[in-house]
Amino acid sequence: DRRVILQLVESLAKRPDLVQGGPSLFSVNLSASALQDEPFLKFVETTLNRAGLPPGTLAFEIQAEALVKRRSSATRVAQALQAIGCGLVIDDFSMGDGQLALLRLPGVRMVKLDPALTTAARTDVFSQAMVAACTQIARVCGFFTVAKSVESEAMRDHCRSLGLDFVQGFAVSGPAPIETIAALEEAAP
Repeated sequence: DRRVILQLVESLAKRPDLVQGGPSLFSVNLSASALQDEPFLKFVETTLNRAGLPPGTLAFEIQAEALVKRRSSATRVAQALQAIGCGLVIDDFSMGDGQLALLRLPGVRMVKLDPALTTAARTDVFSQAMVAACTQIARVCGFFTVAKSVESEAMRDHCRSLGLDFVQGFAVSGPAPIETIAALEEAAP
């Protein structure tokens, strides 16, 4: 976790144009063990302060299941991240046992839906209703929804019709280094 954060922050510090002048959000996956690691939060705060990145630039993705299993730690970590200007991204959200309560955690910026839920919503009316409920809650609470593993134009269009804010997957782009993202930004009209 620390090495990835250091690399990202160093890259962003070298390219302030990527984070200034508009909303930019870069998220980093965190392992469940980070929820128990007190020095980790201090490391994040120190790293961000040294780099001078604007508040809100970074968010941390944690799987919904890990957050549910470690609810008290999740609340503490979410509060600490919010205090240092970082957001929380709930990953693989499915509205399963205890997951709906996660939407009340402080600093939630984004919810990435479990791919099984968005895929099922193509043919199953109950799954469509669950996705619609997630998007409605997100709009009211001020965070975004993301469909993961979107591998085709048809699925991308389907996710758009369900009201999801963003899609992630090969239908949009494969994994790319930050330099490639910067080049796309520069080429945009």
